Amino acid sequence: MFLISFLYVFNFMQVDVMQFIESFAISISILFYVLSIKHTIIKQNRKKGFIYALLGVLFYNGTITVYVVTAFLVCLLENKKLNKEFIKKILPAAVIIISVALINILIVLLVPFFTKLNMTNRVNGILTKTRLISRLKRVIEIYTNNLGFFYNYLWFIINFILIIIVFIYGIKYKKVDKSIELFVLFNVYALSNIIMIPFSFMGRTTLPIGECISALFIYILCNTNIYEKTKIFRTLITIILISYFIVNIINTFDKTKDFKYSNEIDKNFVNRIETEVEKIENKGIEVKKYAIYYTLNGDRLRERKYSDIVIRNSCYLLDRNFKQLLATYMDESDKLQKVVADKKIVDENFENPSDEEIQIKYINDVLYVVVDL
Repeated sequence: MFLISFLYVFNFMQVDVMQFIESFAISISILFYVLSIKHTIIKQNRKKGFIYALLGVLFYNGTITVYVVTAFLVCLLENKKLNKEFIKKILPAAVIIISVALINILIVLLVPFFTKLNMTNRVNGILTKTRLISRLKRVIEIYTNNLGFFYNYLWFIINFILIIIVFIYGIKYKKVDKSIELFVLFNVYALSNIIMIPFSFMGRTTLPIGECISALFIYILCNTNIYEKTKIFRTLITIILISYFIVNIINTFDKTKDFKYSNEIDKNFVNRIETEVEKIENKGIEVKKYAIYYTLNGDRLRERKYSDIVIRNSCYLLDRNFKQLLATYMDESDKLQKVVADKKIVDENFENPSDEEIQIKYINDVLYVVVDL
């Protein structure tokens, strides 16, 4: 049971959480949600349940889906069946999480209004048709490659195998209701991401995907007697559990390396710019402006076959937020002003396509950096 609980918390989506300083806030948020579920569903102390849920959403609102799925799981474990009693038990938890979510939305809207701060682009945007289609595509991607945080299709395969095993068990021992409940539980975890469609999809906002396999194991262990019936069922479940644990550890190391590699790519890019700036300034010329231009040929990017995590986490590969990138890796970056590259100057002075990935020239008091990826 320890191993299953461990995998529920330290699942493959947690790799994204651990790279940020706010991982502490995210973890505390989840802890408050668990305490809220405990008091609401098990101890039936709804006041404490509400307070803990409110603290959870205030610490980090992107983890709200964890409350939804975990409340469903705990209620199913407590009640043992999907029936009217189940609905009665889960209803207070549903009311609580909807209430704290509305309070959170109100705070998110009011704080920028009174403080004159800009809202983050994750929530400050209308869900247009184009954006909706893009988000729905991302939902499909979550199921196929888990946003790059797990091996392609393996998440779906493991879940499918567990469901099939319990389905066979249900038919053999006339426990089909357990097969249905497990399938419903899987769908609750899988479809919880729909809640995040208006906002954004990241590893730390799609934690239920990482928790799903462990949730199925917990249900099998607590709500069925599959371990007691036959040796073959017990052996199969145990093999899958241990295999998933080993794969999860290997995956964590792999993805951590990818995060580090994306940082190295960015650092090398900034070092190249810094070296060129030093060469120019050694000639007595002060560099004050820079412009970065991407040819968008894509040949090198396709040839190198970077992982999804490397591409999405490298500012250099995705052409974004260079001011922050330079500030992270370059001394005195604040003295450089980013300007828009003049395409005419680029066309006249730089090769496209080029044998060099990065071309840097100082033209008209501007340091032009042309990237041919």
